Amino acid sequence: AQAHDDRVEKIVSFGPPRRLSERFLNPEAREKQKLLVRWQADMQLPRPLDYDAWFQVLAPLNIETYGEAFATPDHTPLFLIDAEQEPTADLAFLRDFSRRVSPPFTYWTVPQTDHYLDTGFILGLPCYNVATVQLFVDQVVNWLG
Repeated sequence: AQAHDDRVEKIVSFGPPRRLSERFLNPEAREKQKLLVRWQADMQLPRPLDYDAWFQVLAPLNIETYGEAFATPDHTPLFLIDAEQEPTADLAFLRDFSRRVSPPFTYWTVPQTDHYLDTGFILGLPCYNVATVQLFVDQVVNWLG
């Protein structure tokens, strides 16, 4: 949004789409179908997702697209967040990306949780660890303040 609207003063990005070039966007990507099925299930959609349509959605969200902009001084302040129990390759990618980001920048890993902050549903009812969610909210609010 910030790339298109200068009213955005700060960016908080939790678990941004990453490794998309490798996993989904390029012609040789091997995980296209796997990701489409997973996203369909995550979003509880009744029909399979269309690759071409989903490409249009994901390409501009790919954090790799913004690496150059965040490497320059005085970009919009960025708070980049991941979770300790995310896949090793995803953590490594984001940590490597963060080493190239110039200030103003903060990087934080939510401890002892996964990409979804261990949230989910059991029998249609939301379930989550209150302490984990509160820690996340407190960190974001403090950074925004």
